[in-house]
This record gives sequence, C-alpha cells and structure tokens, in this order.
Amino acid sequence: MDRFNQIEEGIRIMEGGRFQKLCDRYLHQKYGWELNTPGSMDGSNKTTAGTPDSYLHDISDSYILMMYGTRQDSEKKLMSDIDDAKTKAKLPKNKIKGIVCCYAGSNISAEENNKLVEYAKPYRLKLISSTTIANDLLDEYHSLALDFFDLPKWTDQINSFDKFINKHDKSKLMLHYQHPILIKMID
Repeated sequence: MDRFNQIEEGIRIMEGGRFQKLCDRYLHQKYGWELNTPGSMDGSNKTTAGTPDSYLHDISDSYILMMYGTRQDSEKKLMSDIDDAKTKAKLPKNKIKGIVCCYAGSNISAEENNKLVEYAKPYRLKLISSTTIANDLLDEYHSLALDFFDLPKWTDQINSFDKFINKHDKSKLMLHYQHPILIKMID
C-alpha cells in the first residue's frame, strides 16, 4: 500500500481521541495556531466531554472553534458538530469568528458541503477531510505522519521538478532574498 493510502486508511480507522490529537498537532503545524484543547485529556488519547473539542482565542478577542469527528456518517456528524459549536460553546455570538471541522472521510459532495456552509452561518466554516490531512502529512508534515502511522522513514529528497521549485521558493532563505529592498539592491 502506498504511503498516501496508508495514512488515509490509518485516519479512517483511528480512535476518536487519537484523531483529536492528530488534528490539534496538524492545525498547529499548518497554521501556527496555539490551541486550547479542553476536549483532550492531558497525557492520553482520551477525550473529555464539552464543546468545542479545541479552540483558538486570537488577538482580536475572537474564537475559532474546532470540532473533530471520526464517524462514518460524515454529513450527519458534521451537522451535529456545527450545531453544537453554535449552541453549546457558551460564547457570545459576536465572539465566534469561525468553525473548523476535521473529519475522517472525504465523501462530502459539493451539494452537502454547501448545505453545511449555509447551516454554519453566520459563522465561516472550514471543512478539513482526511484526504486533505493525508495529502498535507505526505507533502509537508512528515514528522506527524511518522508519529501517528506505522510508516518507514523517508527523506523526501526525490521530487518532481514542480515540487522542487515550489519547495525552494517557499524556503526561508528564498523569502529573505525576495524581500522588496533586497530585490531593488540586486537589480
């Protein structure tokens, strides 16, 4: 089985508490978010009761609420999570900036996605499927893939031409050289 399928299958069968830990670490690495995790029991893969599973309180004094789910009936679970975030978070409505739902599945149609986005209003909704997580773990966050799945280590030194250029252009050194003042000095 290739790495992508192994990660995606691993997410699909993952126990809820472990999936929650994976999602917290994934969101921290992807967005740099310092999350509060009231839905996780410290030092274990057990969950605790309450809503949301995790949240970000940002400098604008707003909240982004995170909800995680591993049930097979993704649409029903997502609808329930959105409803819980809207009604059980016990925050003033004007303090909630958005809701992020990570779910173990990828079988949400465009029609279902639109229905969920509409249901989440007035809040912005970000849906993150196990397919998206698996792609990011494979392409960007190898350490998470190695921590959570029984994969052999890989160095990611062999890349397609486009991936090499993209990674090179994102490097901190390259960003330093693309600074507008430096570009003027070089020209």
